[in-house]
Amino acid sequence: RHLVSHLELAGREEDLHRLLSLETDGKKNAWYEAKETFGDSQGYLVDVNQAWRIAERAYSLDRKLETGSNIGRQFYYALILASLNSLAANVPPGLLSVAVQEGLSTSSQAFTSIKGLPDEVLLAASLVELAPHLADTPLLRQATTAARKITSAPDRDSALSALALQWAGQQQLSEVENIIKELTDESSLSWLIAGLAPLLPSDRLPELLHRAAQMKKSESQAVAFSALAPHLAPAEQEKLLMAVQKIRSQRLQALTLTAILPYLQEAHRREALAKSLKLIKSVRNLVTRAEIAAALLPLLQENQQDEILSDLIRAVRKLKDGDKRGAAWGEIATFLPKSEWEQTFADVLAVKNKRIRAEALEKFAPTITLVRDKKAAVNMAQEIEVREYHVKTMAAILPYLSG
Repeated sequence: RHLVSHLELAGREEDLHRLLSLETDGKKNAWYEAKETFGDSQGYLVDVNQAWRIAERAYSLDRKLETGSNIGRQFYYALILASLNSLAANVPPGLLSVAVQEGLSTSSQAFTSIKGLPDEVLLAASLVELAPHLADTPLLRQATTAARKITSAPDRDSALSALALQWAGQQQLSEVENIIKELTDESSLSWLIAGLAPLLPSDRLPELLHRAAQMKKSESQAVAFSALAPHLAPAEQEKLLMAVQKIRSQRLQALTLTAILPYLQEAHRREALAKSLKLIKSVRNLVTRAEIAAALLPLLQENQQDEILSDLIRAVRKLKDGDKRGAAWGEIATFLPKSEWEQTFADVLAVKNKRIRAEALEKFAPTITLVRDKKAAVNMAQEIEVREYHVKTMAAILPYLSG
């Protein structure tokens, strides 16, 4: 009954940790099963807490190489306690995935610890994280059943989408098709189609294209069409092109056309290019036009590039709104002629909106060696208050400051 305490007193800590990690032939924790047989589940909790404390004490930051395994043990004992004490809500979903990936927990143990979570948002997020590790078919089926019981459609569909990719990897296509039919959240469906496109046989893709064409949200259609394009048979390209041209958002229609263009056969490519050129000239919002131009320019011949870029530069120069002007320059920063860098960079530094300025500075990073006011750029980046933008901007521009 007090074996764990005796092992600790004897200094046999490795044997103690080995004892608590042993599994039965049925992949259950052997020490837990032994304790349960004698009705001593509370004693098992005491043992796990004791082992966790020993692992915590044994870890030393100064001796990470020798003691680092004790971090993994702490994760393992945390997962056990989360399961037994219904505290899985305190274990971040990402931690479950890391524990399984690093061999600190089995996928079965991790799933057991979260399957009874009352918080559906957390349950869905945990299933999404665990899905890539559920190679065991019965366990994957249990997880799929658990996902189907989630009442919130976006959360349920998010979890089912992640699990469908695992079914696809096992070539269980009937399971995949069932999930596709069940999904009602377009965002989840679009990302599932994107994940399935390279995994499914080509004869299954026309149905995915049909489902994508039925979507109402432009964002979801753009994701699905862009992902399907490299994998569709030539016979399906006309349907794809027709579907893309029905996207309601001008911006997303143009960006999707540029995304699929490299994968189209010559006749369809000419049609998509002509439509893209027509769209870019009709878009009134110059920031959006610049975003589309940045995607389209690499696909054009030099004379077409010059025409699009010259028209856009002239239009952006006339913008009175400094923030919009800076955002537009940021979109096409890498395509601007050298003669424009100094003035356009000054426009970016004058942007008042810190998010827009940060994003523009990040895009201007490769040209920063050719402008005089490098110090101003660093100062501006350092003044960014939102940590995410501050770190991204500094990381982008610092490599170019040596020049």
